[in-house]
Amino acid sequence: MTIALVLISVVNHAQNFKVKGSKIVIDDQAIALIDNKKALYTISSLDKTPKMTVEVKQVVYDNGAFDYWYEITDAATNKKTEIPYVKSPNGSSFGYEKNLVANLIESPRPLLSAQGINESLLKEMTETGTTKISEELELKKRKITEDYNNAIALYNKDKIAIDGVGNILKNNVLVGKISRRSTKDQIESTHVDYTVFDFNNIKVGEYYQQGGLNPNNNSYLIQELLTIDRKVFKIKLVGYSAAFPLSKDQNAVNIVATLLYNGYELGEQMKGVIQEQRMEDAQQTGKALDEAKSNSKNIYDVSGYLIDEKGQKREGTLNALFEDVTINKNSSNGITDITTYGKTVTLTYTNEKGKSKNESFKSKNGIRFCLNSGECYLGLKTIGNTMATAGSLNSLSFDFSSFYKILYEKDGYMVLVDPVLSSDFIIKIPTQEKGLYTNKSSNDKLKKNVIEYLKCDSFVFENYNFKTLEGLIKVLGDYENNCSK
Repeated sequence: MTIALVLISVVNHAQNFKVKGSKIVIDDQAIALIDNKKALYTISSLDKTPKMTVEVKQVVYDNGAFDYWYEITDAATNKKTEIPYVKSPNGSSFGYEKNLVANLIESPRPLLSAQGINESLLKEMTETGTTKISEELELKKRKITEDYNNAIALYNKDKIAIDGVGNILKNNVLVGKISRRSTKDQIESTHVDYTVFDFNNIKVGEYYQQGGLNPNNNSYLIQELLTIDRKVFKIKLVGYSAAFPLSKDQNAVNIVATLLYNGYELGEQMKGVIQEQRMEDAQQTGKALDEAKSNSKNIYDVSGYLIDEKGQKREGTLNALFEDVTINKNSSNGITDITTYGKTVTLTYTNEKGKSKNESFKSKNGIRFCLNSGECYLGLKTIGNTMATAGSLNSLSFDFSSFYKILYEKDGYMVLVDPVLSSDFIIKIPTQEKGLYTNKSSNDKLKKNVIEYLKCDSFVFENYNFKTLEGLIKVLGDYENNCSK
């Protein structure tokens, strides 16, 4: 077992549990009793026989961080074992009790289930024992203390000094600067933050007593240092007064020492760090974008053909965007209006002079295009989708068409689907210019739309399923046989 076990994600067994008074209830059935005395919990069977005690243990580190774990004792044998403390999404922000129960239920080896207390597993775990989590955490505590001592030793060895206005000197040579600011929150509590700059005034890192945001996981930074390349170091805030000059502020010393110990040499180093970070960010963004494209319904550089407005077949490479794959939603990939997705296909082809050309075609012109795989799409105006109509009106495009994927086609009768929403079916009959959505309205509204669309007195709406491909094929088949003649 490694220390990482303390942070593993819980296994969600999808059991609905709660703690009602002294009862642990799973799926509305009481399965055990729980009693709490100063973070020592006794789990008993429903006949009030104690089966185990669970104590919430804590270790606090010199940097202000802390970890929890559970020590479980078998009431029958008094033998012990330890299990990780995991912050469960089914736990509670108030107290340990519900989170403890969640851990006992959601663990990969659950001691509690709808069947009650797993006494055989409890005996097995306490009899065989496990590598002590407490021992792992004690090693972690020693390492944190050792790192701090080494950081201060390096700070002194390099003859680092901070003057009264925050200049950072190494052997009396300026290598950077640290600033300090105090702010008050909504309840008038004072927080202090620090910012470290290198010789060229490039920000190296920022320390937050409370309130910063960790870009790696969007959690709040509490007494943590965030570096320019998004590394995070926990540093406990020690006694502070705004009256202290920075030359006598131990927090400033600890922050600068932590940076130096972890390779941030100040001086003019940050230019290289920034360049490396930008390259890494670009690589990560490119990788994420490639993955998003691969998982999307968009068509990128796929060979196929297109039938243009004049009915001419044009072969080449096709591109069509049906959904947004932008990684940074604050940036733009060339399409800023969501209502334009699914309305354009671009064909790249070689003209008579042997030159590569790009030409775009709009869905409103009834364009059809097919991939070499046999997958085909049709530009079609539709009715029965009030959301799409509202979107088009809001964008002032007045274009109620899109490209839809053809699932079924026979003699002009079609079933199509929205490329992104696999349950959004559209039917199309030869006598209608537009297609009809079959799942974007209430059943009563759909019935009215179908009657108006098909215009067939003998068609009985209630006899058909308008929510599945098979059902819609039957609708079209029966309509063709009974109503189109």
